[in-house]
Amino acid sequence: MLAEQPMPPQAFYTPRGRWRAEKLLTYLKKIKPPNADFIIGITDEDISTTAHGYEDWGILGQAFVGGQVCICSTHRIRIKSHNEYQYNRRWEKLVLHEFAHAMGLSHCTNRQCIMRDAQGTINTLDEEETLCSSCTALLEQYYSITQCRKQRTAEITAQNNKYH
Repeated sequence: MLAEQPMPPQAFYTPRGRWRAEKLLTYLKKIKPPNADFIIGITDEDISTTAHGYEDWGILGQAFVGGQVCICSTHRIRIKSHNEYQYNRRWEKLVLHEFAHAMGLSHCTNRQCIMRDAQGTINTLDEEETLCSSCTALLEQYYSITQCRKQRTAEITAQNNKYH
């Protein structure tokens, strides 16, 4: 767990008083320690990106697909949830959704899958429950490949250290 970081000033979008998600992701990628597999940035601030024909579209979260970083904001979930239970359920699903993007998953067409594209509404977080079997299989495949690479890298490093 990294210490709390200040929001990078270059990510602030003055006209709307929001923070640009893509700039926050670039910042997170820059500060990610080499030994960290992923970074999940968490903020209470309102974040946005360019989407749906709008230069500054408010969003819940964003990730670089397969890019090891994601940003999640409590702002819109907090103001649009009717109670603490709904807030917690939505927050859990949002973080899982963005983290799965950072791990390499794209949006899914299965309406029950947590990787379904919200298309500008928070209501999808009330409908989905978990990853569908296809997305689960993709993650398992990704992790199988990743673990093999890590193990092979460790073996090569150990072998190289013998000779130095």
